[in-house]
Amino acid sequence: MECSGSKFNTFVNGGLTTEIFLDLFKNHFLVHVTYRPLILLYDGHATHITMDIIETARNSDVHLFVLSPHSSHMLQQLDVSVFSPFKKSVNSELHKQMHETREQLPGFINTAYNSSMTVSNIMFGFCKTGIFPCNPEVVLQKPKPADPVPTAKPLSIIPTRKEIKDMRLIKVLFENKVSNVEETLKPNTNKK
Repeated sequence: MECSGSKFNTFVNGGLTTEIFLDLFKNHFLVHVTYRPLILLYDGHATHITMDIIETARNSDVHLFVLSPHSSHMLQQLDVSVFSPFKKSVNSELHKQMHETREQLPGFINTAYNSSMTVSNIMFGFCKTGIFPCNPEVVLQKPKPADPVPTAKPLSIIPTRKEIKDMRLIKVLFENKVSNVEETLKPNTNKK
């Protein structure tokens, strides 16, 4: 099924992989969002932070602003305002069709996406999370969860050499960025 402006991708276990995220970033996001420079706010899931993604963003004049993982209930504007109505709409469509097939799923998702990904929902999400207009008090005043946020389970898969190399490069980039910021914040003692 063709869903104009949409890209549908699947993986065996249903999870998002680094490869799928990079493919969506390069071949969907960058194709449809053409104005530059651009700040992209997105969650800090491990599949979203690799050297390939960082370099692709840098080369495309997209500045990545990674939000903390496990903070979507407070900081991620789409989780707050768009994905909830999206999930309700998908479930509603699926319940109407008791014998849906894989071929029909993109159509259900397209319908749900179009009804929930609205300008007003997106603007509400930015306001509700204090991102725009900037209001840090929005997050600071939110009630703390009763139970501690679960930590990520340790991976049972040993990282590949490329992933280890990427992690080291990301660490170096981060340390350089911190060093540059610290240098900028130092008081100028050369004033006469």
